[in-house]
Amino acid sequence: MNEEELKKIIDSPELPGEYGSGREETMRGMIMDSFHTRLRWAVIIIWIYIVGFGAMAVVAGVQFFRVTEVRWMIMYATMFVIGVMVASVCKLWYWQFMHRNRMLREIKRLRLDMAELKEATRK
Repeated sequence: MNEEELKKIIDSPELPGEYGSGREETMRGMIMDSFHTRLRWAVIIIWIYIVGFGAMAVVAGVQFFRVTEVRWMIMYATMFVIGVMVASVCKLWYWQFMHRNRMLREIKRLRLDMAELKEATRK
């Protein structure tokens, strides 16, 4: 097969692997997909940590401005910082988990597209 035929196959609009707006993944879809993996239990635990430590940070932030003693201000400020840090680290882990799954899915699609292109060049 010569180079012109390969370019024609690659540029063909009827390739099944061609990128289209219907193939885009939304953030909601990626989050829902993360609950359908083998590590579903880890995702659930991470979400519990994110919500729990986020709530702790909000409560500590509100209480910080309500108290008058310095000792309690220091305690609530420390709780706020710890809550924000733990929630942020959990969110970063979850973000990496979601994108790892997305990259694996894209690699599988690329393999499928390569196999289809190989079949198209054999004919």
